[in-house]
Amino acid sequence: MREDILAPRPVVAAARSVSIGRQDVMVSMLRRTVAMRAALILSLMLAGGGIETSVFGDVYGQLPHGAGFRNVRAYGARGDGVTDDTAAFIRALEEGRGTVREKSPANVYVPQGTYMISDTLIVWRATLLAGDEDHPPTIILRPNSPGFGDPSNPKPMIVTAGGYNVDAASRDWRTRTNELNGSTNNTFFITIRDLNLRIESGNPGAWGLYWLVAQQTSLRRVTIDAGAAQGCLRSMWWGGGGVISHLRLIGGDYGWHVQETSQWLLRSTEFRGQRKASLWLDQVWNFSLVDLHIEQTAPIRLRGGAVSLIDSEFTKVAGDSAIESDGTAAVILQNVAARGVKWVVRDALPAGPGDATRVRRWAAGAAMVNGKALPGRRHDLADTLPAHEERLPSPLYPKMPGDAVSVTDLGVMGDGKTDCTKALRRALLTHRVLFFPEGEYLVSDSLTLRPDSQLFGEMWSLVELKADSPGFQNPACRKPLLDVPGGGKGSVTVCHLQCRVLSPGGIACDWQAGGQSALIDTTFLNYSRTQQLNWRIRGEGGGLIENCWSPGDSGDGLEISSTGRAWLYMVQQEHYKGTALTLRGAKHVVLLGLQFEMSPNYVRIEDCQDITLFQTIAGSYEGPPVRSLIHVANSHGVALLNSGVTNARRVITEEPHGWDAGPSSPARTFNCARQEVWVAR
Repeated sequence: MREDILAPRPVVAAARSVSIGRQDVMVSMLRRTVAMRAALILSLMLAGGGIETSVFGDVYGQLPHGAGFRNVRAYGARGDGVTDDTAAFIRALEEGRGTVREKSPANVYVPQGTYMISDTLIVWRATLLAGDEDHPPTIILRPNSPGFGDPSNPKPMIVTAGGYNVDAASRDWRTRTNELNGSTNNTFFITIRDLNLRIESGNPGAWGLYWLVAQQTSLRRVTIDAGAAQGCLRSMWWGGGGVISHLRLIGGDYGWHVQETSQWLLRSTEFRGQRKASLWLDQVWNFSLVDLHIEQTAPIRLRGGAVSLIDSEFTKVAGDSAIESDGTAAVILQNVAARGVKWVVRDALPAGPGDATRVRRWAAGAAMVNGKALPGRRHDLADTLPAHEERLPSPLYPKMPGDAVSVTDLGVMGDGKTDCTKALRRALLTHRVLFFPEGEYLVSDSLTLRPDSQLFGEMWSLVELKADSPGFQNPACRKPLLDVPGGGKGSVTVCHLQCRVLSPGGIACDWQAGGQSALIDTTFLNYSRTQQLNWRIRGEGGGLIENCWSPGDSGDGLEISSTGRAWLYMVQQEHYKGTALTLRGAKHVVLLGLQFEMSPNYVRIEDCQDITLFQTIAGSYEGPPVRSLIHVANSHGVALLNSGVTNARRVITEEPHGWDAGPSSPARTFNCARQEVWVAR
């Protein structure tokens, strides 16, 4: 990762009112709304567009925003299903974002409508591309669009790229070096949600979306109808990271084709009508698949890698197999139903008698249960599950309620200069739902949330603890920037924020919210490199914690000691001097899609019970081999499924019984060592 990839940058704050009285706040909000609407109406009139209320859209579309906000209608898009809106989208996505180093942040909003395009749209790093969540817009590739006619030279409707040192006018998304665009593995901070994409006839070489990204990215609530084109979604060039959820992939030769990619979580996605493969994972590393619905389509194809498929179902799949594997993939199935097939996994797991088969837990790979290595490479592991195993939660991305208020309308200055502590504390006390427009909000003390707080941000909504903050100067200090109490009760929502700690001590977040809470698409950044801990989950804290990337060069990364129900999906802790993830005295935690790199200790599980880890990977590319990927001590009810590591002496070590597992390698190696199943009852 480049040293500058997360470097602070100046952010121009939105205009704001400094009045704090209730009446003044209401007047300020009204004036802001009227001003925004007037400006957009004027731009539409100048562009010759019609005026309609759908231009302003959902709650997000009507709130005040930072300098990087762009409504595509203000750039000339008509959304009438007739006009070619390609040029308007390109301007909205690219105008004024710079040509040197990183692109400036952009929040691009697409109101309800039907938008016709005829060329590729590039979504650069630090971009949120969001449709109206109440009435998702449709973007259509026009019939017989130039450049989309050759299947041997495929071309996407939408593609993601880093944009480092790239002049957007060049339209260059293919070059990916450290000097130009950045590698796909360094393409961070991109979100696309609430869109419908459709490919019309005469575009046999077209794809709906090339999703070429890395950590802290998300693709949510998107439908792609590829029709007779080549495919819906494609990922490659050694990217990987983040979350994809609630997609509908219809038609095409392929639903999602993934080649040479490191990691992803895909959940709550429907595949329908593919001709060659619904999901094709080709030489991948680490994939978690939850709540997939594969119906009237081609089977899943696997070639290498490690995959966990959970809480999913196959119905009316073409051919006699739900999953076709070349035999080299490490596969975990849990709560998977298949109907009307001969094989659940071809030549490895036959379907049962009758029309329907349900697999409770099954694995292809090496397995150890209570220190005993099971013979063979295929294992029925149903008896390692509780009698009434629950499905993993897979909720929609939280919808912003209608009573949301922008903090900039409450006297908060997101200018990167003003101390916002008092204004933000007042806003948190008086308002349940707060929106943080793009900006840099400096604070010098903790921000304590209510038990029912809901905080929403957009691209580059940054809350930063100042370096000289009193009470945060001791590296051992665990005073938090975000204080989320609750005692396991209440329901807190935090979405799409960046929290950055610049002080020598303190932690980014102390999470104790209840089991119905959600912490999603939020980044915890540690810049002083002296703190002993980055963030923690404790007490009875729980809920869904998803897509939280925490790179930092301090002591330890994340510490979990909570006893509430918690689910952590794609939580990535990188570059710590101590231990990246510690579970100590924790209970009832499911962790899925964990990734670590460059730390002397990755995962420690001590004095815990009822802990399950799916798809854990790590790697160190310099220095001597670490002791192990996961160390378990004095714990029971632990299941470690599909664990892999490079440059480690063992995959799993355990005490007091010595139930160590995985290939042993005392010398430095970059080959990935795996242990597919390790269970301590």
